[in-house]
Amino acid sequence: MSGPIEAPTLLLLAGVMLFVLTLFRVGRRSRPVPQKGLTSPAKPQGPNLTVARVADDLEVKLYNTFRELNARLENKIHVLNDLVTESEAKIRRLEQLAEKNRAADSPAIINIEPSSHSSPAPPSERFAEIYQMADRGMTPTEISQRVDQPIGEVQLILGLRKRRKSG
Repeated sequence: MSGPIEAPTLLLLAGVMLFVLTLFRVGRRSRPVPQKGLTSPAKPQGPNLTVARVADDLEVKLYNTFRELNARLENKIHVLNDLVTESEAKIRRLEQLAEKNRAADSPAIINIEPSSHSSPAPPSERFAEIYQMADRGMTPTEISQRVDQPIGEVQLILGLRKRRKSG
């Protein structure tokens, strides 16, 4: 078999087996002796009446079981569809938040124009001071605070220095 048997199929098989067992039981029983004057000629007599009644009862029970299982399955499908819709909405929300987060983490445009509050020093002197601080092991953030320059500018200056040394 390809997988486990589903509940409706299992119930149908159980119903068929119950029907077959009932037929065997009815066949084994001794036939009641009809009493004179108590049976009407319009009604069928003996095992035929019992088998027909049992078959009808089983048919009704199987139909009711089928309807109940079908209703349960439809309810579960409805709940699952609701969960899928809710999950899709949450995924869209997470994607929006991730995109906002990526936009916030993207590097900002660095203004490398000289700030108006700093005294314009010749580039070699300013670079020399930054180079000395970097050689002493200071981080670009610390250097930026000491020389009162944007961190991006300090990083650019140090990057150009490395490039000149390697090139």
